[in-house]
This record gives sequence, structure tokens and C-alpha cells, in this order.
Amino acid sequence: MKKHLVLSARLSEELLRESPHLYLHFLPRQFRKDVLKYNRKRKQWLSFVGKLLLAQGLAIVEKKKLMEQPIQYTPKRRPFLDNTLDFNISHSNKRVICVIAPENRIGVDIQEKGDYRIEETSRFYFNDETREEIKTGTLNLVNLWCRTEAFSKAIGTGLDENIKKYSVLEASVIHEDTRWNFLKIPVDPAFECILVTDAIHPKIDFYEYRLQLEALRQANL
Repeated sequence: MKKHLVLSARLSEELLRESPHLYLHFLPRQFRKDVLKYNRKRKQWLSFVGKLLLAQGLAIVEKKKLMEQPIQYTPKRRPFLDNTLDFNISHSNKRVICVIAPENRIGVDIQEKGDYRIEETSRFYFNDETREEIKTGTLNLVNLWCRTEAFSKAIGTGLDENIKKYSVLEASVIHEDTRWNFLKIPVDPAFECILVTDAIHPKIDFYEYRLQLEALRQANL
């Protein structure tokens, strides 16, 4: 059975008041520049936690060597390390999630259920069938948006007009002769989280991390 690691953490207000620059040394050196490319402190923290979860996951799957190389990006801005495993990171509000698949391709998206900005954005990427289903009120808009974005990340295209060709209403969708399966991940009751994978019934190992500011401070001493 294929295994996927799901690692999650939540940022606290206490953490957000601190500067992430004080704790960059907790990250592998090659991951630090991905944090520093952001100007806003909140964005830096979200990136920091995502990379921290990635580093933790790589240690769990015994791929620490990959921490020694920089994260690369495809022309569509999909991050990757090498072809021995796949990973994907998503965040919404203060919740961050990272998924690692040693043998499969994956994509993940997480969204806060009360995020009404999705309604305006999603209309550019849902096809007519999906929009009609939403109008009836029988489908969850945030869930469908997560499915759409996670699928676009899994296949490596990102969100563009071509994503409308695919229906995300079923349990799976075919893209270039590969069946992509949708899995709901119960990370947090306040969030929708969807994992898309080319694995059939993968084993999910879930890790929840509590980021304690005091522990980080103590480790700095």
C-alpha cells in the first residue's frame, strides 16, 4: 500500500508577533531563501512553517539528503526537489499543511470554510456544469474550490483557463491517461482540505505539530 505523509500546524498570534528571521536557523540552509523572498511577516511565517513541516517529513521518510538542495520550480511554478518523491504545501489563514508522497504525484489545498473571497475567484475556473450545481445549493463551494486547486497542483498546470475542461464533481478525474483521486483530509473542523493523488487508497499518516514559541526561544539560547 502506498503511503502519504500529511503534516499540519497552526500559527498562533504569539508566534505572528515575533520575527521569523530569529528562527531561520531551524530550517535547512537551502530552504531559507524561500522564506526571505516574502516581504510581509505573515507570509514569511507561513512559508517558514511550510518548509519546517517539509523538513520534518523528509526526516520521517529518511530523505534528509534532499534538505541539502534548493527547492526548484517548474515553468508553472510548481515546487519540487527531485524525482524520488513529491511534496505539496498549502495554507489558509493560520493553518499550514504539507503532504509528502515517496512514490506518487500529489496536490493539496486547504481553505478556511468562511473565506467568501473564493466565490468571486472561483467563477473564472469552474465549468458550466459545476456552476450549475453550485446554484442549486447542493454542493459546497469551498470544497469544490479545494478540489479544483489541488487537482491543478497535482497535474502541474496551476490554475488556468484549461482547468475548466475537467469536472471535479466525482471521486476521481482522468488527465493524460492517469486517474487522479480526490481524498478529503480531516485536518481541522474550520477548514476544508482536499488531497489529490494518483495512488489508489493510499495509507495516510497524519502528524499534527504544535508550534510553541517558548520552545523555539529556549532552543535559541
